[in-house]
Amino acid sequence: MIKNFLIVLISVNIFLITSVSNNEARIINKGTISTGGSSKISMSNTNYDKGGDNTSYSFGGNMGYFIFNNFELGTSFMYFNYDHDDYTSKNYSIGPILIYHLPLNDSSNIVFNLSAGLSKSEIDDNTDFDFNRDTDGKYISGGVGFEYFLHSKVSIDLGLNFNHTKWDYSGNYDSYDDDTSNSISTATGFKIYF
Repeated sequence: MIKNFLIVLISVNIFLITSVSNNEARIINKGTISTGGSSKISMSNTNYDKGGDNTSYSFGGNMGYFIFNNFELGTSFMYFNYDHDDYTSKNYSIGPILIYHLPLNDSSNIVFNLSAGLSKSEIDDNTDFDFNRDTDGKYISGGVGFEYFLHSKVSIDLGLNFNHTKWDYSGNYDSYDDDTSNSISTATGFKIYF
């Protein structure tokens, strides 16, 4: 799954970079502040005994500051919830994010992002065993997207992201030795620039 995602991501990047037009570029100036929100549909695969393929919905946001023209440093946060046959999971994550806005023309940019941070999972067990599977994790995420400016200060966004999380179950009764989850998600959102 990771190899296929990277091949698609690299192919999309090469296509987009080679097709950048010579029209007036959309420059977001150094010192600009941004805030935004997004919703995602995610397909994930978890590699522990009761894991498997899951589809989930999530909501999140980010705040950023442009440290250079078109280069943004910020914080992202996400909440998502999904139901499995054996449990219901609520997950939270927060961490720094780097975003580069590659100008296509006056009304749109290609957006590349990379983030890492901490995750928390709270699990309600639906079985008779009532194991404690609440845990903490660390994640790394990257993606590519497209932003279209409806106004000089407001954009709508579409994106494709990959997320890898390493979970630490060492303190739990129902523990596993090596738990990771990988997900590919599509996202829609908006951003406001100040």
